[in-house]
Order: sequence, then C-alpha cells, then structure tokens
Amino acid sequence: MSAVNVKQALPALDPVRRELLGRAAADADRQIADARQEAQRILSGARDQAARLTETAAAAGQAAAAVVASQRRTALERALRGEVLAAQRDIYQQWRRRGAEAVLRLHDDPDYPRWAAALRAAAAKTLGADAAISEQPEGGVVAETGDRRADLSLAGIAERALDATVPQLGELWS
Repeated sequence: MSAVNVKQALPALDPVRRELLGRAAADADRQIADARQEAQRILSGARDQAARLTETAAAAGQAAAAVVASQRRTALERALRGEVLAAQRDIYQQWRRRGAEAVLRLHDDPDYPRWAAALRAAAAKTLGADAAISEQPEGGVVAETGDRRADLSLAGIAERALDATVPQLGELWS
C-alpha cells in the first residue's frame, strides 16, 4: 500500500479505532473499579488488623501493668514487713535491756541483803551444803559443786525470766 492509499483508508478505520478505544476505555474502567475494590479490601483488612493489634497491645499493656503493680506491691509489702520486724526487734531489745536493768537495780534496794541470803540458801539447798557459793558483782550468787552449777545471779535470773516471757511477746505483735 502506498502512502496515498493509507491516507484514504484512515477514515475507513475510524469505526475500528473507536471500537478499540471504547474497549480500551471499558477495560481501563474495569481495571480501575477492580483496583478500587482491591484497595478497599486491603484497607478494610489493614483496619481490622490494626484493631486486632491495638486490642492485643492494650491487653499486653494491661497485663504488663498488672505484673509491675503486683511486683511493686510485693516489694512494698516486703519493705513494710522488714520495717515492722526491725521495729519489733528494737522494741524487744529495749524491753530485754530495761528488764535486765530493772532486775539489776534490786542490788541497790535496801532489802537486797535479805534477798541475797535467800538466794544463798536456795543455792545451798539445790547443790548441797558443800557447794562453793560466790557473790556476784551485779548481785546474786553462783553456786558450784563438781560438774553442777546453779546460777542465781541477778543477771541470770533476769535472763531466764525474760526468756520465759518471750513466747508471750508473739501475742503482742499479732
């Protein structure tokens, strides 16, 4: 075909060209509509996934917060318990010290000579008349015979009296 013939054939191809353009436009419209539907489907899926992730993150955050709160509560309870025990220990030590001091002050009491005589008599009765009885500087006596020993010193008496009341102290703390 020569160049002149092609120019003459162009108007005859107009219906084919319009048909091809129409089909191309329709195909493009379909592809655009399909792309929009696919985009909507992807966006919807992304929104759903974002919502699930948000819920999961919120639940994980709440769980982590609960763990941290529990750990802090436990640490606080331990610290408070330690403070209570330290205070109880201090009170107990003061109580023992004051109790021992009170018993040792009996040495300065005007009736002490009578009490010392009663302690010597109790030691002799416990270990026998041949027991060696020695006066203690803080008050009271200690008696010994062979491998036997009777501690009736004021410090020893105070120690045993305080030890005997220790089980009752537990009732004070509860």
